[in-house]
Amino acid sequence: MKQIILFLYLVTVCFLMPIGTSAKCVIENPRVIVRVDQGRINYITHQSRAQFAPNNDRVRGLTSANFTIRYDGTPRIKNENKRACVGIKEVIFYIGVPEFNVYIDRKYKPGTCEYKAIKDHENYHVDVYRQGVKFFKSDIELELKKALNKQKPQYVHSQKEAERVLNEQFKQILKDVQPLVDHINKKLKEKNEAIDTPESYKATQDLCDNW
Repeated sequence: MKQIILFLYLVTVCFLMPIGTSAKCVIENPRVIVRVDQGRINYITHQSRAQFAPNNDRVRGLTSANFTIRYDGTPRIKNENKRACVGIKEVIFYIGVPEFNVYIDRKYKPGTCEYKAIKDHENYHVDVYRQGVKFFKSDIELELKKALNKQKPQYVHSQKEAERVLNEQFKQILKDVQPLVDHINKKLKEKNEAIDTPESYKATQDLCDNW
């Protein structure tokens, strides 16, 4: 069984203050880098089905994953007497699932046929999710570049104001790509729900004898 929770995680930007002058507030060729986070798998085997899936007595395993977009941003700040031109120079976006939590009913011990059957089924959920994120990577990258190019550098008069401007720009970028993120989340949910059918549960059941 697959459980998908979506959120966007904002990383604090590290501010750099290079010395320089500029007659016009321009940040040339801002760069977007998108990296896929494959995530590690945590196998949780000390809980019962009633604990990790209290409302579904059919399941014997569950995969929980948080799809996230994180970023590390590098600003460009050009000082000009009593003001500074501030904008985004580069941003690295990390997309995917940093961590998968795979629950296996403690009733089934490692080494048994039942344990392996459950683990294989949940690992398939993980693979579907990973491959789905890779499939949509180019779409996400394109939308992030479009969103970044909408954010224009601005003149500011203090470090606090620079931080406010940059944080607002990053938030707006994530807001702009939210419709695509929702679409991807919907598609991944559909792909995972297609795995959890009565037929697939029966197929897993037929693999072993000691359920």
